[in-house]
Amino acid sequence: MSFHRPSRRPRLALLLAFAALAAAPVALAGDPPAAPAPNPGPAPGDVLAIGEKAPDVTATDLDGKPFALATARALTADDALAAVNAAAKALGATAALAATDGLEKVPGLKDDAGLVKAKVVALAVAAGRTHGLVADETTVAEWKTVGDVATWVGKAAEAPIVFVCWSPKCPTSKLFEDRLVATAARRGARMYLVASNATDAADDLKSYVETKELPFRVLVDAEQKLTDVFGGKRTPHVFVLDARNVLRYGGTVDNDAPMTEAEEKRISYLDLALAALAEGRLPEILLTTPVG
Repeated sequence: MSFHRPSRRPRLALLLAFAALAAAPVALAGDPPAAPAPNPGPAPGDVLAIGEKAPDVTATDLDGKPFALATARALTADDALAAVNAAAKALGATAALAATDGLEKVPGLKDDAGLVKAKVVALAVAAGRTHGLVADETTVAEWKTVGDVATWVGKAAEAPIVFVCWSPKCPTSKLFEDRLVATAARRGARMYLVASNATDAADDLKSYVETKELPFRVLVDAEQKLTDVFGGKRTPHVFVLDARNVLRYGGTVDNDAPMTEAEEKRISYLDLALAALAEGRLPEILLTTPVG
């Protein structure tokens, strides 16, 4: 849906940018070349274009903690291990764990048969949430040690970052939530929900996220400062940044919001973009029209 905006005059640049967007996906012709050097970022007040490096966008999450794109890549091995230890402490660990320690030292992760995958996933989600990481049972399948979790967290330094303009009041946003979780886990991307609706109260957002058990870190953007930099138009609207924070894809998640098409006919533009970046190439489809 189109999200509510604060009372202010819409920026002309934003309106012109979306007036020019065609409904059909915009794709590169032929086999895309290796990623070129990024163009300079947008001038103040302009919308970020495909191939431009994102400026330092900032926001505050639902827990009141700051997020800054400029420092999001500054993730060291010590930071990653600290994230795992913080998650382990929340589960009852009383002493700091070393990377060489087995996961059985984390309270509550095993039963008589050994490590419980679902509980290891919960540890991973807690450790990765700050950095936008999501895990599933496939992610943790081979993990044995605390260091395995920390290595996974540390890879976020070079992982694609996905911002998703989102609102729990938007039926289409809700339809895509499970698919977003699955895509983030499968591709190892860092995904942040951006609460872009000016009428969404923080308490309502927090209640929804907790009730739905969404694994994402939610950035509050009621004034749409972050959203306007990327040219967010509707919910959901996704934007994919590569390892250098260059915008490589913007648009809808896939071509089947209600999931009425057969799976073989469904095209996940987001997944295709992330797969391309993982292979060191540009996405073939750069822009699609968001549906919501």
